[in-house]
Amino acid sequence: MFQQFLEFLTISQRFHIEKSIICHSQEFLKIFIKCRNHMIVSSNQRLVRQTQNIMEMMIF
Repeated sequence: MFQQFLEFLTISQRFHIEKSIICHSQEFLKIFIKCRNHMIVSSNQRLVRQTQNIMEMMIF
């Protein structure tokens, strides 16, 4: 399901997310939320719900 989310991103965004995950930085969440907010919600509602679940799991 995370792979599905990554498919919506540009290579640049993907790079920043991967780098942020490696660095365990809050930047990942910022990028993640920004990307999620730019998704086409109407045609991807299930995916958006999945990304919200992932985001909630990542906050600790």
